[in-house]
Amino acid sequence: MTSWLLVTHFANVMSRYTDAFMDAETGMGSMIDPLVADEMATHSGLLQRIGECEPDLMRFLRRPDRQHWTRTARHILRPGETPSPNESSFVTACQASGYNPSVKPLDRGFYTSTATAAGCSMWRAMLGPSGSMLYPQPWFTWEMVIDEGVRIAEITSATKWVDFVCSYALSCNGMVYPEWVKIAQEFDAVHITVPAIVAGQGFHFGTSLGTIPPAFWDVETTFWLRWRFADARLMATVKGSWHTG
Repeated sequence: MTSWLLVTHFANVMSRYTDAFMDAETGMGSMIDPLVADEMATHSGLLQRIGECEPDLMRFLRRPDRQHWTRTARHILRPGETPSPNESSFVTACQASGYNPSVKPLDRGFYTSTATAAGCSMWRAMLGPSGSMLYPQPWFTWEMVIDEGVRIAEITSATKWVDFVCSYALSCNGMVYPEWVKIAQEFDAVHITVPAIVAGQGFHFGTSLGTIPPAFWDVETTFWLRWRFADARLMATVKGSWHTG
């Protein structure tokens, strides 16, 4: 199986394995010790094969020059628009006063995913060949040019995730969330690796501070808390059955 097929299979498994909406609505979910979760992840054959083909998705963000952002037609307001990433529409974590606590904020920050050897990211793989009602075409993939000297927190396991959240804890109604404003004072971005996703996807983690709710990162992701991009290059456009870029 090629590298791209492995990455696509992983994205499909993660998207089908969990349902973030149902968990948020019902409060259901499994509690697990992060050490046990990490041990289980080490036995994943798929994880091992991805590690052999795509090591940049597994450990530290060694290729910040290969960060891709894909925009779908879901948020395109004008026909024919080619939406480009720009700082004017970026909401930093430091501007986030008054926001509800969240393990994965959707109302601030910026999300990228590392390009694989095939030239596409895991996020692009998750969209599939034709998209869905939630992610309609056209799609526009941009390569983000990263500033030098960025400070990135690396989350490489469920244990690392729990330690990270507890180090910047925000308690609310018995639950513990990352305090993103505080995190942004120390880091520009947080990199969630594939092993951390496999070990933590859909699980609650109990801590002395409270319960950390499930984080549905789904695919390898870098969550940017500050705008640290010098430029952006349009790499590919997908419209219907044809592809350019």
